[in-house]
Amino acid sequence: MSESVASYHIPSKDGTLSGGGFSPLSKSNQKSNTMSKIFPTNEFDSQKVKRKLDERIAIWTLISLLGAAIVLIIYGSFHSSAHDSLQYYAEMAQDSLLRSGKFNQSIFQHSNGTIKSIIKTINVDKDDLTPQFLKQFIDNLNGLHSCVLNLIAFNIISFAILIALHIIYTFGRNQSGSIKVFYRLVIILLLTSLLFQAGICIFYLIPKTTYVRNDCDFLLEKSKPSFNLVKKQLEDEITCKFGLDEISIQLGRIDPCLPKIKNKLFSFFAGVLVMLFSLLPFALILLTALWDTWLKDQLFIKKGRSFFRKLLESN
Repeated sequence: MSESVASYHIPSKDGTLSGGGFSPLSKSNQKSNTMSKIFPTNEFDSQKVKRKLDERIAIWTLISLLGAAIVLIIYGSFHSSAHDSLQYYAEMAQDSLLRSGKFNQSIFQHSNGTIKSIIKTINVDKDDLTPQFLKQFIDNLNGLHSCVLNLIAFNIISFAILIALHIIYTFGRNQSGSIKVFYRLVIILLLTSLLFQAGICIFYLIPKTTYVRNDCDFLLEKSKPSFNLVKKQLEDEITCKFGLDEISIQLGRIDPCLPKIKNKLFSFFAGVLVMLFSLLPFALILLTALWDTWLKDQLFIKKGRSFFRKLLESN
């Protein structure tokens, strides 16, 4: 018996099997199996992803445009009233300073017809208003206002064009040929524009919002001189009061002007919302590409789907 067992374990020259026992997996195979359990992946099916994107990408783009337009219209309408009041105050203050004699203004006309104004400051403190500060404030205020209006127009017009084209393409008899090429081209152009819109939010809209809101504190509260006559006009227009003490604010009989004006200005939060809506289609495109190849096999996704399935069945 021992001889037969021993001979059984002796490999034969004629065959490839050695028999008896098992061969341990190599470390590379063990590592591969472990990683596949943690990060299970399937082969990327480009046709499947393309089919899903064809069905959904127009809807995602419409949602993105509509969401951004709603945010811009709501916050932009509040901003418009504050913009007019602040612009009036800043322009009146700038005019008063230039007529005060503390600043020398020289106007030059170039050969090409452009006019350049140079203002020289004479002995001012750090808390004094200057025409240079007011000019920069007005430029930032008008730039922010124009940016909001232009983005509103872009999102509304783009939404109208895409929804009309989507209806024609979806319910039309012919969904191939030139109409399909044109339909996809419009979507690509709009997606590119949304990417630019996100960049505008990051590098222009949000910084301008921060500058204007911070400069309001200096312009209306901390700076001197205080243009009380112009402030009185703002108080009557906005129904508020400058220079309230803590007791009056706590009683709440009348609102302080500075917080009321700043609350109407286009906010940092609104700029972030517009940016997120602009990036929404790209996030969903990435999610679609990752879903079948990796994401749906993750343990937390399986548990989540199982939980919601049981929740629906119980109801």
